[in-house]
Amino acid sequence: MKKTTRLYLDVDGTVSPIGTSPPQGSGWAEWGSGRAFGFHVIWAPGLIAELNLITARDDVQPVWLTSWEDYAASDLAPVTGLHAGDWPVLPLRERNMDSGSMKLHALVEDVESQNRAGNHIDRIVWLDDMCDEEDEWEQDDEPRPELTVRLGIPVLRLRPLTNIGLTPDHMAQVRAFLG
Repeated sequence: MKKTTRLYLDVDGTVSPIGTSPPQGSGWAEWGSGRAFGFHVIWAPGLIAELNLITARDDVQPVWLTSWEDYAASDLAPVTGLHAGDWPVLPLRERNMDSGSMKLHALVEDVESQNRAGNHIDRIVWLDDMCDEEDEWEQDDEPRPELTVRLGIPVLRLRPLTNIGLTPDHMAQVRAFLG
């Protein structure tokens, strides 16, 4: 039986490392650069190719979970070559949370909403370099089981270094998780 994986993706520090030049120690040999959403962005074509392969799978449902919101699809995707122009976007701008992570709450609400609508989510991949400071589940770089326990499904939460972004090792972990 096919398992449905919802993959949540951030932009800054994840797809595009913070900085204007290729980071040392990223594991990627080639880098591209351009302008998106009014910002200079850099990306690894190898990462984009990996993301395109993974998100093209019929058992993966990619979703933008980023402060870039619609600009991730309209600006970043075409510049980088990421086939993500039609991915759904979880809105963050209108959220006014007194405590906790806006992204965390948006993700949990999305999974619950998808399940209520009959789109049963079996597992989650969450690729994001950081969450809000109030997110008690992300105080360090160690994986935490709480989100898995809360949702009752397996969660792969990868938190790349902001100045490096996702690495080949991260993508290998995603592929292994998906099987």
